[in-house]
Amino acid sequence: MSHKMNKKIRQRMAANAAPADTQPTPKPAPRMEQEPAVVLPLSPVVRYTILGIALFLLLAVQAGGSDRAAAIAATVLLLIACIGKMPFWALRHRLGVPFLAVCAYLVFNGAASLYTRFGGFAAVEISKILTAFCVFLVVVLHARRKELPHLAAVAASVTAAFGLLSIDASSSQLLSGPFFRMMDTLFGCTFQGMSTGYETGVRITGIFGNPNVMAGFLAFGVFLSLYLMRIGETPRKRLGAAILLGINSLSFLLSFSMGAIAMFALSVLLYLLCERKGRRLSLFLLMVETVVCVLVLTFPAFRFLGVSGGVGLIAMLAAPVSGLLLWVLHQYLGSRLTETLEAHGRAAFGVVAGLIALLILYLILAWNVTGGYDLLPGQPLRRSVYPASGSYTLTGSWSGPVSVTVESQNETETITHTSSILY
Repeated sequence: MSHKMNKKIRQRMAANAAPADTQPTPKPAPRMEQEPAVVLPLSPVVRYTILGIALFLLLAVQAGGSDRAAAIAATVLLLIACIGKMPFWALRHRLGVPFLAVCAYLVFNGAASLYTRFGGFAAVEISKILTAFCVFLVVVLHARRKELPHLAAVAASVTAAFGLLSIDASSSQLLSGPFFRMMDTLFGCTFQGMSTGYETGVRITGIFGNPNVMAGFLAFGVFLSLYLMRIGETPRKRLGAAILLGINSLSFLLSFSMGAIAMFALSVLLYLLCERKGRRLSLFLLMVETVVCVLVLTFPAFRFLGVSGGVGLIAMLAAPVSGLLLWVLHQYLGSRLTETLEAHGRAAFGVVAGLIALLILYLILAWNVTGGYDLLPGQPLRRSVYPASGSYTLTGSWSGPVSVTVESQNETETITHTSSILY
């Protein structure tokens, strides 16, 4: 009897244990297929240097008005980029939300060009967007994850080169003059007939002939330079990134595009919110350091805009000098300050709040504090007003002869960056 009971107990225990033994083991997470090997037997530095030169020439050709040549070159580049295993791997792994968002942006601009009142002007602009989309596809099809710093460095270097040329075109023209003549001769550009210099008393026009376009282009370089500063593992790499950041930032400020500045401020806010909590403070302090160094050098740079000859080089040299100043500040003060504040949470909050308060105070004072302006002989001064309909009398107090020009802009002229002279 006891033998039968023991046998039943053993059978019951085996039945209870069976489900545990028959449970399926979890499958390991699928590993992402590795990127195909590089076909060209060249180091990443060499490959991305070649890419940077090609990208610079392509953008310069388009900026010089040779849109058809730029579109053909971008199309050929895209067709070549479709050869090999890497493009097919990229299509399987990179068709995500960001890619679809860029495609939606392209479709949106294409649709807008169909009903705009600017006609042929819009057709020319959409061709530029299509050229940019070809370059974007080349990057998507061939960029490798481990080589992203190289790609960012190339793109930031190209924007910085355009920034330096734009500042030089508005001052000494010692570099931009020969460059424009070369591009006009070799590629059929029209740089020498474009407004690529200095909008008197206001801002640089930029190599694209439009300061608003130039500012948006440079803002992209600013964010890439910030990224390079963040990932720089050695002082040498951070020095290169700081110089790129200084050039892109100072050129961006000298473009003085209100729309670009507003969107840039929004992008900075989103960047800070999306950054990981433990790295947000260091990013904010790096941005503050950049603003301080660039503002210090912006005033002397602006002073020498429109000045030709060797003295005008001061405006261009101020850009890399601001980057060098930023590196020194970050290397010997900013990094240590970040470590100290990260160890004291309340102190960090107080510093950030104080910096924001100082920024708000500066903006209020800049908007309300006014005074006289001393002009050198031949130096212009431009001011904008938005008066209602009616008659107005311009009055002023000055010593010596002056020349006054009154211009107006309607909505179309504002968009196309033109004006009508009233007086």
